[in-house]
Amino acid sequence: MKQYKNALRSKKMLKDALIDLLSTGIKFEDITITMLITKADVNRGTFYNHYNNIMDVANEIKDELLKRLYASLEESLKTTRTIENLFEGITKFFKENESVYKKLAPIVPKQIYDGMKEQAIHELKSIKRCTTKEELLRIQFLANSVAGTYIDYFENRISFTLDELKDFSIKTIKLFTEMK
Repeated sequence: MKQYKNALRSKKMLKDALIDLLSTGIKFEDITITMLITKADVNRGTFYNHYNNIMDVANEIKDELLKRLYASLEESLKTTRTIENLFEGITKFFKENESVYKKLAPIVPKQIYDGMKEQAIHELKSIKRCTTKEELLRIQFLANSVAGTYIDYFENRISFTLDELKDFSIKTIKLFTEMK
């Protein structure tokens, strides 16, 4: 049991170290294993016990964030599957994880947001019961637009709050999905 706890602790230290290094402005491709293990205060063997390269660390962070996002969305949609509940769940999750997303935005936004986008498309199709090709295209278009706007938010390219993004996303999706 102690070995398991030590492995979890080591992996957390390496993931936290990667996030910290990225938050200092260092480009992902410039981060070395030496920099990472020094920041995490672990040895090289510990790193290689858990990962093959730094991208493996980033992918594990991404996978954990997506897993938590999906769980948050399921929770928010448990009672009623509505656009409002979908974006309440997204907003709640992003507020809880905002600092991590802002630090990770330069390296893995496409992967993280593609996961969010695919889940949103799935939920929107289910909520709006899309049947025509045009309705499906609208959902795809809107999901791409919304995901792009959230990326802009986390990369500090727009000056809106997460609540403002939520409200605008709900209004826009309702407007475009109710068009004939």
